[in-house]
Order: sequence, then structure tokens, then C-alpha cells
Amino acid sequence: MSNDSVVRSTAVCLRNLAVDLKNKDLLGKNAVGDLVRRLPGGEGAEGITDMTIGAILSAILEISQHSPDTCRALRQLGGLPEWWRYVDVLTFTRNNASTLETSCLLLAGR
Repeated sequence: MSNDSVVRSTAVCLRNLAVDLKNKDLLGKNAVGDLVRRLPGGEGAEGITDMTIGAILSAILEISQHSPDTCRALRQLGGLPEWWRYVDVLTFTRNNASTLETSCLLLAGR
């Protein structure tokens, strides 16, 4: 049985929760690793559709914005290469992806 719809719904909920700054900090500490692992190539990526990948990337973007600690964690987990692999496939604009990578690299001290 595929868990695609559960993963997609969870990613959308996490994205919505990340609008609040306190939630964003908690999600950055606890959820980013699980989200990155759900991207193709990760442990829990079997049966994940493009719509779910889009929801996961959207959640990662929302959680990472204006959060240096989350950007460092994302970089250490290898989430940025996964982001770039799917940017062109999904409905994200190049500007949003570029903004995320640039802010993460700057905030992570690279």
C-alpha cells in the first residue's frame, strides 16, 4: 500500500504550520531531515509522486526561509542537491529556488 497521500497531506500541514515563527524553529529542528529523506533517493521515497515531491519541497522552502539553523541542517543533510534535481520538473519558479539556495549558502557561512 502506498503512503503517498499521507506524506503529501503531512507536508502540506507542515508548510502551513511553518508560517508561525515558533513553529518554524521547531519544524526546522525536527522535520527537515524526515522531509529530505522522503525525496527520491532517500529511505522513504518508494511510491512518491511528483505532486508529493512538490509538497515536500514547498514545505522545505517555507521552513527554511529566514532560518540560518535550518539552512545549515538542510545543507548538512544534502537537501540542496535534491532540491535542484526537481526544481525544473515541478511548478516552482527558478527565482524561488535560487533564493533558497543563495540564502542557505549565505546563512550557512559558505
